[in-house]
Amino acid sequence: MLLRKSKESYNYKFKSLKTYAWDRAIGNNYKFRSVFDRNEINYLSAEFSFYNKLFDEKDWDAKISIRGVALDGTVVIEEICLQEEEITIKKEQNIIRYYYGWGEEKYGVFWKKGKYRWIASINEKIVGINDFYIEDHGKVTSTDNPYFQVTSLRTYEAPAGDIDEQKREYLKTFDVKTTRFIMGEITFTSKIQPNWLCELFFNFYDDTGTLLGSSDTFGLMEEDKNTISAGYGAKDPGSWIEDNYRLEVVFMDTTVAVILFSVGPQNKERISEFEALMNDDVSGFFNAAHVSESTFSNKADEHAGPVIAPKEDKSNKPVNIKENSGKTLSEIMNKLDALIGLENIKSKVHEYVDYITFLQIRKEKGITDDDEISLHSVFTGNPGTGKTTVVKLLGEIFHAIGLLSKGHVYTVDANDLVSEYIRQTGKKTTEAIEKARGGILFIDEAYILYKKDSLGDFGPEAIAELITEMSDGKGDIAIMVAGYPNEMQSFLKSNPGLKSRFKHHFHFNDYTPDELLLIALYAAAKKNVFFDEPASDKIYKIITNAYRKRDKFFGNARYVFALVDQAKMNLGTRIVKHEQPEKLDEKSLSLIIEEDIEDIAVEMVSKKPRIQIDSVLLNTALEELNQLTGLENIKQEISELVRLTKYYREMKRDVLRTFSLHSIFTGNPGTGKTSVARILGKIYKALGLLERGHLIDADASSLIAGYIGQSALKTKELIEKANGGVLFIDEAYSLTNGRNNEFGQQAVAALIKEMEDQRGNFSLIVAGYTSEMESFIQSNPGLESRFDNKFEFHDFNENELWQIVVSMFKQKSLITDDEAEKHLKMYIAGLHKNRDRFFGNARSMRKIVEKAVRNQELRMADLPMSKRTSDVISKITLSDVQEFEYQKLQTKPTLGFKLAN
Repeated sequence: MLLRKSKESYNYKFKSLKTYAWDRAIGNNYKFRSVFDRNEINYLSAEFSFYNKLFDEKDWDAKISIRGVALDGTVVIEEICLQEEEITIKKEQNIIRYYYGWGEEKYGVFWKKGKYRWIASINEKIVGINDFYIEDHGKVTSTDNPYFQVTSLRTYEAPAGDIDEQKREYLKTFDVKTTRFIMGEITFTSKIQPNWLCELFFNFYDDTGTLLGSSDTFGLMEEDKNTISAGYGAKDPGSWIEDNYRLEVVFMDTTVAVILFSVGPQNKERISEFEALMNDDVSGFFNAAHVSESTFSNKADEHAGPVIAPKEDKSNKPVNIKENSGKTLSEIMNKLDALIGLENIKSKVHEYVDYITFLQIRKEKGITDDDEISLHSVFTGNPGTGKTTVVKLLGEIFHAIGLLSKGHVYTVDANDLVSEYIRQTGKKTTEAIEKARGGILFIDEAYILYKKDSLGDFGPEAIAELITEMSDGKGDIAIMVAGYPNEMQSFLKSNPGLKSRFKHHFHFNDYTPDELLLIALYAAAKKNVFFDEPASDKIYKIITNAYRKRDKFFGNARYVFALVDQAKMNLGTRIVKHEQPEKLDEKSLSLIIEEDIEDIAVEMVSKKPRIQIDSVLLNTALEELNQLTGLENIKQEISELVRLTKYYREMKRDVLRTFSLHSIFTGNPGTGKTSVARILGKIYKALGLLERGHLIDADASSLIAGYIGQSALKTKELIEKANGGVLFIDEAYSLTNGRNNEFGQQAVAALIKEMEDQRGNFSLIVAGYTSEMESFIQSNPGLESRFDNKFEFHDFNENELWQIVVSMFKQKSLITDDEAEKHLKMYIAGLHKNRDRFFGNARSMRKIVEKAVRNQELRMADLPMSKRTSDVISKITLSDVQEFEYQKLQTKPTLGFKLAN
């Protein structure tokens, strides 16, 4: 038996065992790979090949076997498939190739994520083994790569075995006399968690399209950012001729990056896309950043950067839509396409415009469609990712194709819609809708309108008005809401009718470091400055470092604009201190060098952008503060805070190192603490101290969890939501009182840590009764030192309480007659005289007004329509308020009054 097998082994010699997707084979062209995605395959096939040692001598018989098994590491855990067949090897066959495949017709069903192995045998003797792998992250196409985002593709010369990354010289033309291997270096950022298998093919073509050679790489991706190199050539010069060439990088049978290069009489250094743009105007700048493959071929000498997933130029496609006056649709679409990055957003907009074109053509042909054209959209993404810019372009696009009569954008923050009073939020939302009519109502941070488990919040009134408009409104409006992804999902789920009203969802990814560098160069061009090469390299390193450390609050484009502002300031300081500016030429006065970047290289990553004071917003916020009844001491302290901040900024002092934004509010209920906190957020935003200025309203239950360790996590999550704005914790002393004391102390400890670590990124305001708040501050030694500001809210006096009532009635277009006024003033006087620490102040007045309004409306309902004159409808009379009679608690002697009839 052994002798027979040994003798038969001389009949053949193993050649290869390879894997390919059955539906990718065209003729005899097989795309062999080792890594596949489950979603792209139905059948996987094996090609088993071997040499016939009895070629041209005689025929012989062989039993061929191919077995597929699943592995866990190196251990076989399951046999997937088995094919055995007796075949005759003809003497005319030099190389025998045997094919077989397994799977199902439906894609993504048979093969699951994991490691597999082909085992090939001849006459029951194993002669070949090949491992292959299945990933499960989504099918890769020319427009969608769920695995990674390419950031660069460059070429360099190297000997056999490659060269260290630090020694690489990137070239676009290679010296024919000295070139050995021409290497491609691709850099990409993972979109998925680390530890996934990546197989790349580097294919080299000449200018006729002939494939010269191919190199493949295979490895485990363990980092977010990865650099992979492979090349083609020989160990000695002479294998290349003078010509033009193209390198394509292929992943999962999809070209993900393309770059051109040439071989000539001498080396020519590759000019990066960023440097090449520095001699162009801003429009050329953008065009170079988004050059198509065909354009790229014609501009090889001007631009040698990567062409990522080449696409058809849709901007020149004929659009059968009637365009309004002003900018043409093609001009607006070109402006959209010129934006840096945002490829997924551009694609979705193009698709929607194409669909509108399709409907228009059908209409012209007399075909009736029931499809409702809805423009309402949800934007998700982190700050500075271009949401506002795209909204403005959408307004122009929808106007150009006749879907909106004006195309303007009316922008509001969610906080701008929310009122402290019942029914007023709905009214403010309706007013915003009417101002946006004909264009787009853009609501930023829309998730603030919904606060889970919150009572007494009027955000749902705004949501209800938005749903009413989107369902049964007058039309001619697009409502677009924006915010962080997770928070926006909660917002959309807050009302059963909300999600279905928004037909379009746009997610704005963070910009890649290369895209951020392009934005930085654009910002510099707008400011009439530019970077030399060392400065450009330095600023790219700063951006990359910031990108790696980014969280959901990373500023993206806003961050790099602040970076450029700081670099320009350093340029000016250097010129004035060390040069004679009047003797310098324009270039010297505009060139940012590495020295100008050094000062910001370390600190800029964590440094807050220097945001200019928004005088309009500041004046509006201060006017809103001053319109509040009473609170004179609060107004005075905030006025002093504003004056000091302006002074510190004028003196170039770091405001946030001088004082923190954290404050203590003490006082009884209804004294205006929440209203002032909301206004203070706007003031901080206007002064450039906070980026967003929104208010997150919470209480102790929002921070305390029922399990050890969870309170700290809940606290950190809440602070993340408040980042860039104000976190307002009412009745904060509840954190350290009661049976949840242990968990509350964990929350307090987490607060203290974040107050310091996130200094300048948010404002914490804790509020409650005076004595309880003093105990709360003393509950942890680290608390008191974290708060620089303490505001004491006094009870309103009788006159102020009356003014609050008058104001509330006025908001409802109501006034009191003389008898009603006299009665209410006496009632309020009695309340104030006998108040205790639980007196509700403005809250108590609100209850009075709401009850009086209800009584008045019931009275109007009983009147004949003929008697409901405008004067009658607008009056609060004695009968509407007569039920308000002050009485003391039953345990005390009566101290009240009752008006005689």
